[in-house]
Amino acid sequence: MKKLLFIGLALISLSACKKSDSSSSSTTATTKSYLKMKVDGVLVELSSSISTGATMMSDIQQMGISFNDGNTADLKSASLVMDKVDVTTPQTYTMKANGYNYFNYVKSQSDKDNNSYTVFDNYGHKGSATVTVTKIKDLGGNRKAINGTFTATMYNKNGASINITEGEFFDVRTN
Repeated sequence: MKKLLFIGLALISLSACKKSDSSSSSTTATTKSYLKMKVDGVLVELSSSISTGATMMSDIQQMGISFNDGNTADLKSASLVMDKVDVTTPQTYTMKANGYNYFNYVKSQSDKDNNSYTVFDNYGHKGSATVTVTKIKDLGGNRKAINGTFTATMYNKNGASINITEGEFFDVRTN
């Protein structure tokens, strides 16, 4: 009887291990879009549901990237809109100052004057941003999912700057 109980427990344990192996983290990795970047050398990771992420719109030739950390108490987010982009070919874009282009990073909602950074602002600070689109997938209806990399120098309202390096965005819809 003890032998049967031991064999039964062993089979349950093995099947439980097998079950968890078959539902590995690869499912999680493919259901989330993400944005990763180093802000002054510190890694920041933001994710997104499939409904947002990184998109190009061919009818208005714009690219938009929007990610946040989901923390409703003190949201951390990054948003980019770039106008006049070629929506057919992966390439590198340098952000130009105009009314349609912006790149904003919010470290913390609690103190927006010191924790909200942008490439171009209304206070005379001019940063820079370069975005490289590495993959484009047509989603239909004038929309395309995109993956890519970026770097930026941004300023807050008070003139303090941050440097963003090793930026990467991934939209799960490009799979």
